[in-house]
Amino acid sequence: MERQAPQDAVSPTAGENIVAPLNGQVRVLLPMPVGDGYDYAVPEEMPIAAGDFVEVPLSRRHLVGVVWGQGTAALAAEKIKPIRARLATEAMKPAMRRLVDWVARYTLSPPGAVLRMAMSVPDALLPPRPTLLYRLAENPPDSDIKLTASRKRVLEFMRDVPALPAADIARGAGVGASVVKNLQPLGLIEPVWLTSDVMPAQPDPDHPGPTLSEAQEKAAAALRAAVQAREFS
Repeated sequence: MERQAPQDAVSPTAGENIVAPLNGQVRVLLPMPVGDGYDYAVPEEMPIAAGDFVEVPLSRRHLVGVVWGQGTAALAAEKIKPIRARLATEAMKPAMRRLVDWVARYTLSPPGAVLRMAMSVPDALLPPRPTLLYRLAENPPDSDIKLTASRKRVLEFMRDVPALPAADIARGAGVGASVVKNLQPLGLIEPVWLTSDVMPAQPDPDHPGPTLSEAQEKAAAALRAAVQAREFS
């Protein structure tokens, strides 16, 4: 039996860019199986549009959510918490937001629960964390420092390698990581923070897929036709 997809299953605000938030507030959908979004105040200096990923406070936590539409203005302005930050990542596309709304209504699920599936790895939205490395100090102290055998092995190992994490240095020198880290206060090694500005390539929706057999191509064509006709079995 075929079922017609409901035509009104899309939130009227999902997919619309926000130019003037209602009373300075927007509705942020959080990846949680409760409610359909919470109102947050937009700081004056922060440009916000529907689909933006933002960090907001909730109780004692800070969560990443998606701007879903204008705020309801149901609460007094002084009771509304402000958005903490707008993430420097590409906004969620209108089509994806409409899909989240549609799936939520079609399956009678909270929109936040569906959103959680769409952003199951929130850390992927954040900038990569810098990696702490260690190298020999460029200007070690002149004073005589008594070194244990373990510390000597660390310094000898580090002479022939680039900056490395403490765990890798410890493994190469055959000592514990604490031996490596304790050389920093002595001025014999120094920390180096490694950051990565390389971003992964954007997915190409036009990239050719695998070669299908005649039967597979026939089945795929039937599925595409059903989707285009908004009919599902």
